[in-house]
Amino acid sequence: MNSELLATLARFGLDGAAADPPVDRSGAPADIHAVLESSHAGTELLLESLPNSDPRRTLERVTRDVLTIRGADGNPIDLYVYAPADRSGTLPAVVYFHGGGMTIVSADNRGTSTWCRELASLGLVVVGVDFRNAHHGGPNPFPAGLNDCVAAVRWLDERRADLGVANIVLQGESRGRQLGPRRGTGGEPRWVE
Repeated sequence: MNSELLATLARFGLDGAAADPPVDRSGAPADIHAVLESSHAGTELLLESLPNSDPRRTLERVTRDVLTIRGADGNPIDLYVYAPADRSGTLPAVVYFHGGGMTIVSADNRGTSTWCRELASLGLVVVGVDFRNAHHGGPNPFPAGLNDCVAAVRWLDERRADLGVANIVLQGESRGRQLGPRRGTGGEPRWVE
């Protein structure tokens, strides 16, 4: 066990059983929104506090660009594009959809950024999508987040040659996993199970 990780989790009260949530679906919208804001802030703080000192990491050899595209509703979507600093030739790409229950967390937190950098250090172009969720300018009911993810995949697909991208793989964790297709036909992006 990692004692540093356990100590960090204990500081956030995550070393025991979870308490009942302070609101449920029948709560007033303002109360639900306040809990979402608090959950988002707490999760972001937890991610910033987690140990991240593996000496084998080569994350400094990765570039990061922030691009903003327009979604289907005319909304801005931030994309975080990571690539090996010493890249040459065409590389496969991963479009990454972060977790957070479609309610909290952004694509620009330390946990997500570290994961995207790790993938890029392996020789991939990685695009983290900051899709709309209940926290991000919310409320954003379904299918707002899904539409943002589709817009990001289309954007990348249309710019393969400019970005030096070959194949596109979609990847996500938690609820982010549900924002991509499960099967593709032909040359469509698809999930790798």
